[in-house]
Amino acid sequence: MELYTLGLHALALEFDKGTIAKKKYSEQLLRLKVKVFLLEKQRNSIKEIEK
Repeated sequence: MELYTLGLHALALEFDKGTIAKKKYSEQLLRLKVKVFLLEKQRNSIKEIEK
């Protein structure tokens, strides 16, 4: 749930910049950025567990 919230914050920050209003593909790009962000977070937490 925490990662989901972080993703929403990232989304809100991008929205504040106005990128979504400027480009049609921004929303899709943003979703991908959020997915990548969440996957990296997940990967990092797995690495921490393995230590």
